[in-house]
Amino acid sequence: MATPRPPIHLSRTAKAWWRQVHDGYDLDEHHRHLLRLACESMDEVRKLAPRWQIMAMSS
Repeated sequence: MATPRPPIHLSRTAKAWWRQVHDGYDLDEHHRHLLRLACESMDEVRKLAPRWQIMAMSS
């Protein structure tokens, strides 16, 4: 089975992880949904990490 394309809104890093997971596992639809949520969460954490560092230094 061909690897489904990652959602377009994911970062390059998240898309790479999406492909890596799909290459290693045969995922059902509900697993793909969880993978998408995990990729989106990873992107959010990477976006917010610099803010958290600034907040930690100022407290």
